[in-house]
Parts: sequence; structure tokens; C-alpha cells
Amino acid sequence: MSIIRLQDNCQMRIALKYPSPRERKNGHGMEYLYTLANGDAMFLPAMAHQEIQSLKPLPGEFFTLAKLKGQGNEITWTVERIPGEPKPASVHKPMAAARSISAGPGIPIPPSLTTPESRRIFSQLVATIQGCQAAEAFAESIGYPLKFDPQDIRAMTISGFIEQSRRAA
Repeated sequence: MSIIRLQDNCQMRIALKYPSPRERKNGHGMEYLYTLANGDAMFLPAMAHQEIQSLKPLPGEFFTLAKLKGQGNEITWTVERIPGEPKPASVHKPMAAARSISAGPGIPIPPSLTTPESRRIFSQLVATIQGCQAAEAFAESIGYPLKFDPQDIRAMTISGFIEQSRRAA
């Protein structure tokens, strides 16, 4: 199980394993531990919890969660259903796609990604690709076209995985 942290101004596609989180007090008030359908977990503040609860997602139902940092470092959370996303067949039985890596856009875990190390490097690759896409879109918006090639993505993924491994040690 990994603890997933959503960065500022990022959006993530997730599915919950259970409809309700575990609650606990921290130095800033209440926080909520959500278990994701793939076994990972997220600690979320009350604002994010309220948004998720207002959506009332079924276990295994994918939705997007976004953390937006505005002026004055004000954080807002948004939760949205994904249009056209199939609903889980049963509340008690999450759909098969719920095995996907939450850091990515619902990419199913192939059988070869059964070790913690393979899941970590896959997660790092997905995060690198998403970061590159965001950087390309931003560069385009300011009139500075930028395109990362596969070697750039490979190098950034390896560097990120090495740093991730150092922090875990």
C-alpha cells in the first residue's frame, strides 16, 4: 500500500474501495483516510472529504479529484464524475478496472506489475508522462512550443525513480 499525495494544481482519476473513509484528528482538525480500489491510500482534508461525499461515488466507480491552489495560496478541491465512465455492477463487488494504478488515468496493472518495485517504477513513469503533458500544454499557452521525446521521458523517469528509491530507504 502506498500513500498517494495529490500535488497542487493536479487532477487524479481515482476509485474508492469503500464508500466511507476512516477519520482522525491531526494538528489542523480532521483528516480522512480513503482507501483506493487498488489498495493505495490518500489522507484528505475536510474540504476534499465533503466534495467526495457530496458526489456519493460507488466503490470501484472512477471519478476525478483535483487540488487547485489559487491566489493567496487558497486551496480548493473539486470532484467530478467522468462522463461515459461505466458504473460498477455492484456496491459490494468493485469492477475489474478498479485494479488500476491511481496515479495514472486508469491504466490496468498487467500481471508483470505484481511486485512493489515494478508498481513504483510504473507509477513514476505515469507521473513523468503526466508532468510532461502538463509542461507541454503550459509552454504552448505562453507561446513557447515544447515537445518531450521518449528519451527525455525515459531519463526523467529514471531520475525520479532513483530519487523515490532514495527517499524510501
